[in-house]
Amino acid sequence: MAVCTPKLFFPTLKNLKTNCILTSMRLNLPKKHDVEKFAKKKYDGFLNFRGEDTRNSFTSHLYEALESSGLTIFKDDVSLRVETEISTQLLEAVEVSRTAIPIFSVDYASSPWCLDELVKIMECNKKYELSVVPVFYDVDPSDVRHQRNTLANSFAKLNEKYKDQPERVKRWKQALTDAANLTGIDVRNR
Repeated sequence: MAVCTPKLFFPTLKNLKTNCILTSMRLNLPKKHDVEKFAKKKYDGFLNFRGEDTRNSFTSHLYEALESSGLTIFKDDVSLRVETEISTQLLEAVEVSRTAIPIFSVDYASSPWCLDELVKIMECNKKYELSVVPVFYDVDPSDVRHQRNTLANSFAKLNEKYKDQPERVKRWKQALTDAANLTGIDVRNR
């Protein structure tokens, strides 16, 4: 695995944020006795994000920095194959990743796709020891944990829309709570 040295095309603060993520991922590199377990992993990282919020800003910069450091990262607009069903590919990509990076943003909780991916991420975290490094982009981690303030409106609308699927909504809430309870990177107002 290459040493994590992202290109310096970010302002200093963004470099710091990216380096925090790179360091978190490096800490989860396989040890010698784990090499076989990780040998089947296709991606070093899986980016889970709300496209409208961060695709052309933070997420694209993070993707470029991680890729330029020698890591193989799954990002939906780069990695998806056209010939197969998108939702299946996304969920399969989580399973073949070593680290998942959910990027929580203001409207993240308005996307059932993001939340379904997050449920899969947290399932793999428990089942297969998938490393999860949450990023809190302009949201307070406790707001994600409790689905309040900035995430409350988005989640309330989704809750209403999916009221006939209470178990699915319950899984979303639990995944948000579980992910927000992990050590992550807070990039609010910086």
